[in-house]
Amino acid sequence: MIILDGDTEQLPKLADPAPTYAPVNRCTTPTSSLPDYDASEAQLLELKKESWSKWNRRRPVSRCWRILVIFLLIYTFLTMAIGIPLLVVKLRHHPPIPPPSIWNPQQASVIIIPSSELVNAPPEYNPDDCDKWSTVDQPSWGSLASRYSLTTTSHRAALTPLSSLNYSIPVSGSVFFGSNASFNADSDASSSFHGNLLVDVNDDSSAVDIQIFVNMSYTDRSIRNRTHVCNLDSGQTTGLYIYVPNDLDKRDKLGFDIKVLLPQPNSKSNFSNFATMLPMFQQHYGNLSPKIQFEQIFLGGPMSTVVADSVSAENLVVMSSPGNISGSFEASYQLVLETMSASIDADIVMTADGDFAQPTIRLNTGNGPIDASISLVTRECKGKLPMYYIDANTFSAPLTLSVSQSSLPSPSPSSSSSTAVPVFVHAGNNLGETRVYMDEHYEGTFIVQTEYAGVLVSDTCPGSMGVAGTDSLSSNSSFAKLLPDSVTDGFGRTLFYDNISDSAVSGWVGRGKRPKTIKTSGAPGCVEVNSVLSHVQLELGSS
Repeated sequence: MIILDGDTEQLPKLADPAPTYAPVNRCTTPTSSLPDYDASEAQLLELKKESWSKWNRRRPVSRCWRILVIFLLIYTFLTMAIGIPLLVVKLRHHPPIPPPSIWNPQQASVIIIPSSELVNAPPEYNPDDCDKWSTVDQPSWGSLASRYSLTTTSHRAALTPLSSLNYSIPVSGSVFFGSNASFNADSDASSSFHGNLLVDVNDDSSAVDIQIFVNMSYTDRSIRNRTHVCNLDSGQTTGLYIYVPNDLDKRDKLGFDIKVLLPQPNSKSNFSNFATMLPMFQQHYGNLSPKIQFEQIFLGGPMSTVVADSVSAENLVVMSSPGNISGSFEASYQLVLETMSASIDADIVMTADGDFAQPTIRLNTGNGPIDASISLVTRECKGKLPMYYIDANTFSAPLTLSVSQSSLPSPSPSSSSSTAVPVFVHAGNNLGETRVYMDEHYEGTFIVQTEYAGVLVSDTCPGSMGVAGTDSLSSNSSFAKLLPDSVTDGFGRTLFYDNISDSAVSGWVGRGKRPKTIKTSGAPGCVEVNSVLSHVQLELGSS
């Protein structure tokens, strides 16, 4: 062992030396170290103050919008609460008057049917005014035997009972002849019923009442007992009404022959309204015009044929679908001829003097031809010229319309030309040829068009430079395209062509300068002709 000196300090055995560490170098980062709690609370309070200040800056703007919306809501409510009632009151006191339409002649005047309360429904049956027979059940070789081809193998089969009566009624405001055959008769009864009506002027100038003669033929006396012929006299309306039984069968035959003689006009006679509603009647009117002038006339009835030699009225309406209408008719305000699956063949005279602004002519049928010759007579008037409206329509049948007008002297004494009267014409057709003829006095627009067929506009005056007319109705568009934009015809008018094609031709014809705009409130007029799958022709110089 080793023994140290006593002076030498004893050190612990196995004592390690003190450790030594190298200095640590920390990497520098772009972010600073996290703040402590106090610093974090201070930063949060600062952020709250900034957001509160921004909200206070936006608050006045949103408040302005809110006030504006409230103001608009109040204004809308006051407008609806006050303005709408005022507008309703104003419209009630001052109804709007729409401008006239060229192709709506129905708005020019309203169809007024005289004695409409009797036309629409049968009057109440009163036995005290009915069946005043002068002869009853007299054997006769009546018209029923020949019309219905009754067998003649025996004498009794050919003889038909006949009863007669005569009425004399005073001339009142309205005269009406009617029957309930269309209301109560079924199809069998319709084939069993027939009637004839003749209305004419009495040759006896001393007669002051209306004379009515009635012959009733029938195949069985029981039919007479169930048929009633009644005299109507309600004070304002007089006439005749026939009640037909509703249980007729095919073996029953019932027929009427009625003759009405009107007195010649005098200071005591006053013919205002004349109306007939006679289904399945052949109605014939003699030369009533110009001897008798009516204010309003309504003629017709279902399955009734109307033939008029000469009839005139201010308002004249004929409705007889499906029956033919033919004859001479004259009116001054309105004329309506209407049927279906039947023809209209009429000579029409419309006379106006400016008191009635829009004289109207309506011709309507279907599956039947229309052949009408219309003369427009304008009396000298101090005020505004009348405007004539003509509307004709059919389908699957030809339509021919000829319109002529009387010329008026020019308002200027130094001028030798005439004044053009406004005329608006519409002719519509489908599957049928359409021809419209306007005389040399017409001035205005023309529009002619069809589909899948040809169009021809011609001026038939000799020496005219317009499109030459042909009877074949073939399209002349290839020649028309060579024409200048305007040409002069032999009547001193200028024709302006706006559009020329295989299926449409339009333009203007007249004297002087062409107006820049087309007005419906006066001259010039307008003619429109249209069809489908059929040729159309317009002549602007027929006389």
